[in-house]
Amino acid sequence: MQNYFRLGKLRIFRAPIYLHWSVLAVSVVLLIIYFQNLILVILAWLSFLSIILIHEVGHAAVAHRLGYRVVALKVCLIHGRCEYAVPSYAPYYEWDEIRIAWGGVSAQALIAMLVFTISALGAEDLTFFQPILAFLGYYNVLAIVHNLSPMQGLDGYKAWRIVPILYQLMRKR
Repeated sequence: MQNYFRLGKLRIFRAPIYLHWSVLAVSVVLLIIYFQNLILVILAWLSFLSIILIHEVGHAAVAHRLGYRVVALKVCLIHGRCEYAVPSYAPYYEWDEIRIAWGGVSAQALIAMLVFTISALGAEDLTFFQPILAFLGYYNVLAIVHNLSPMQGLDGYKAWRIVPILYQLMRKR
């Protein structure tokens, strides 16, 4: 866990949460630079980091539901990581890996829909809601699209394997 700081006793699905040192460093710099707009900076920064944490919690929720042990959730400056362990008695299922991959972007999509719904109800006029809308709404949608890119290292690399599997299932029927 080098370069990470544990967030006290905070746990999600019994897994500790870690912040990379870069998150803390950027937080301090932002607070110093934008001290006069402290509330808006804090809301914007927390909204941005929430996208990463929500994404990783989505992975963790699916992994936990499938019986995997969630080992740790890590939040870095521009990405995160959900670490989980497959029980030794459980066989490896590609389908599980695909569902876990979709868990992150599904959690993000739910939050984006919630934020856009609140915005449609008139909250976008409130000053404090604007950074929340900007990050948990619009930027979140861009992050979802990026995460679903079928490049190795991104969720889309695993998530889109669902297409040939479903195609094969449909051909068999």
